[in-house]
Amino acid sequence: MRLMLHRPGPSLSDPWRELSRFRDEMERVLGNWPEEVDFPAVNVTRHPDRLVVEAFAPGVDRSTLDVTTAGNTLTIRGERSRNGTKTEAYHRREREVGRFVRTISLDDRVRTGDVTATYRDGVIRVELPYAPESKPRKIAVGN
Repeated sequence: MRLMLHRPGPSLSDPWRELSRFRDEMERVLGNWPEEVDFPAVNVTRHPDRLVVEAFAPGVDRSTLDVTTAGNTLTIRGERSRNGTKTEAYHRREREVGRFVRTISLDDRVRTGDVTATYRDGVIRVELPYAPESKPRKIAVGN
C-alpha cells in the first residue's frame, strides 16, 4: 500500500519546479551546499625544454607556500587566511579559507634540482626543466 501525501501548492505535474523548491528549502535549512573544487586551479603547459605549472591562488600568504617535487609528482601546499574577524556571520561565503594541498602527476621526468617557483599577483608559477633523458633528440640515420 502506498501512502500519497498532497499539500496545497505547486502542482506535482512540474517536477522541475518541485525539485527547485526542494533545493531552495534544503539550502534554507542547511545552508548552501558547496561543490567540490580543486584549489588552487592549475594550468600545465609543455614547452620544448620544461613544463610550467601555474596555480591560481589569490589571497595566499607567500610565507605559507611549500612547493615540493618527488619523482614525477609536484605538490603545492599553502594556506589562505580569512579576511576580517573570526566572529563574522556570513550571509554567503564562496571563498574557502584554510590549508590546501594540490598534487599534480607529471608525465615527464624533470631535473628536480633546477625547479623554480615564484608567486606574483596570486599566481604560483613553477618551472620544471626536463631531465636530459626526457628531452627529444634527433638521431642521425646512417647507411
